[in-house]
Amino acid sequence: MSVSLIVVSLGAVVAALGTGVLTARLVRTPRIYLVAWTLALFGLAVSFGAQILGYLTGYSELMFRAMEIGAQVIAPLALCLGLTEVLGRSVPARFAMRLAVSAIGVITIVILGVDPLNTAVAFSKHWPDPATFYDLVPKALIQYLLAPFAALTAIVAVVVAAVRSGREAAAKAALG
Repeated sequence: MSVSLIVVSLGAVVAALGTGVLTARLVRTPRIYLVAWTLALFGLAVSFGAQILGYLTGYSELMFRAMEIGAQVIAPLALCLGLTEVLGRSVPARFAMRLAVSAIGVITIVILGVDPLNTAVAFSKHWPDPATFYDLVPKALIQYLLAPFAALTAIVAVVVAAVRSGREAAAKAALG
């Protein structure tokens, strides 16, 4: 048993438990940021589960796509939405982020889900590198749209929380 399988298995357990805990909290107090964070953990749980199955039985096209869509699309976009819902005060800012996440999510899920994979390389029990299996458009979406969008959202969220921490006690406690 390799170290990567152990780490992914622990990650899958934590993501599945976190999804359950957030779902229970969501049932008690429905909030949109809880929906987003639950969806993010669910995406990670699906991705980690696909990685475990791929490592044990060999990867397939379905496992590869589940792994990539869960971890490359659903989790980061849902986290971006959750951050904006928690930190955003204005309705237009939160609405704009909902539109952006919806548009980017639909486009990337469709493209990553139906784009033909490279048939020159066969799947095995080794982790499949997306740069090897995807063509130009999916690689460009991941590299030039999803990653910068998630990184920019995280940076803006940290800056907003830091600026607010100087003025508000609740924001100061949340920043830590």
